[in-house]
Amino acid sequence: MESIFSFLDMRTIIFTMVITNLVCTLVMLLLWRQNHKRLRGLTYWVANYALQTLSIVLIVMRGKIPDWISIDTANIMSMLGLYLGLKGLEKFFHLKGFKGLNFVLLFLFSILFSWYDFVYHDLAMRNLIIGVFSFLFCIQCVWLLFFRIKRSMLRMTILVGLVFIGFCAVDVTRVFDYFMHPHLAVDYFDAGTFEAFVILSYKILLIVLTFCLALMFNKSLIDDVAVQEEKFKKAFHTSPYAIVLTHMEDGRILEFNDSFCRYTGLSINDI
Repeated sequence: MESIFSFLDMRTIIFTMVITNLVCTLVMLLLWRQNHKRLRGLTYWVANYALQTLSIVLIVMRGKIPDWISIDTANIMSMLGLYLGLKGLEKFFHLKGFKGLNFVLLFLFSILFSWYDFVYHDLAMRNLIIGVFSFLFCIQCVWLLFFRIKRSMLRMTILVGLVFIGFCAVDVTRVFDYFMHPHLAVDYFDAGTFEAFVILSYKILLIVLTFCLALMFNKSLIDDVAVQEEKFKKAFHTSPYAIVLTHMEDGRILEFNDSFCRYTGLSINDI
């Protein structure tokens, strides 16, 4: 791992993540603009991406702004974004969430993270806390996408679920690393190759997540159109009234129902 990531410093990696987050946020914003009236939960996802992007921007500005903003505020915003992403999935699938529990998790994260910044100044413990609480939110997304939804929806959610499993795997690896190796760095930008690996993994997973979310939203729209089309066909063909659809320019018949045949006495071939 050292040979792979040693040529990139942490500032460069995080700066590239700013660009990645901005692009992904723009994609999510475009999806929201086109579909927010038809799909629930998109607003929460835009807020999630915006918070994640702003969080990374604040981290990049470390040294130019107060540390409590670039460290504590930035990471609390990032964790709040994860919660909003989970909330967006619950809204999208019309499910109730564990609001009280997640508010407690956000509160505990804020207290513990700030404690190990202002009191103990322990970078390794802060990374451990991020890994643990990120896992707790991501595993809820996994549980929702694989077990809380209807089984018929699984083909629509499986890719997004697999991405969140990837996030969980990175978080678990981060937790194990805390107990397996000594950590001497006090500045996050000097945290070493493992944290570089973590940030790059998050960046790749975010790109894949954006793509998979777009597929899931589009699949939901296609299914919704199919349902509406089926309702129209049933209403059209079972109506007791004669109905015919024609092309306005040349009068060419496009569609007709059985009642039209019955009232006109014409066969399908005649029509």
